[in-house]
Amino acid sequence: MNRHPVRRRWSTALVCLGAALGLTACGGGASSDPGSASAPASSIASTPSSEPASAPPSAAPSSAPAGTTISVAAKGQNSPECSATSTVLMHATTIGAKANSGSVTQADVDRAFGADAVAGVPADVMVYVAATKAIAVQLPGKDAAAAGALLGPWMSAFGDLSAAAQKVCS
Repeated sequence: MNRHPVRRRWSTALVCLGAALGLTACGGGASSDPGSASAPASSIASTPSSEPASAPPSAAPSSAPAGTTISVAAKGQNSPECSATSTVLMHATTIGAKANSGSVTQADVDRAFGADAVAGVPADVMVYVAATKAIAVQLPGKDAAAAGALLGPWMSAFGDLSAAAQKVCS
């Protein structure tokens, strides 16, 4: 009998996103072969929702609704913007992992989304940072079961942030 179905959902979701992120945002899965099967950075989209896949991307989203095309400028793998965005994403990943056990603290949220943490993140990425932070601020003090109720919104926002980081670092 599985005593912690919420933990299993958080763990599975984070492992999948972490593996994808580790291969893409840091360039580990990118190929220098222009004919490779990897998707071009300009076509990155988050998890589909009720919007059709053929919906035109907005030029500058005012919020980060799930299922939207990620509209951020590529800065390059060695850019300071990539480094800053990757650091925010790394700390957000820690929040997701700690939510699995219901141990997110306010310090975790501040470390990921405080003013010092987001300094250097490009303005066009901040909409995705803000959407992820909006869920993260609800996690401190919640046990694993209560945090599990936020898994869907977290995965959507975190997925968009991950895709934005991938695009910035391309």
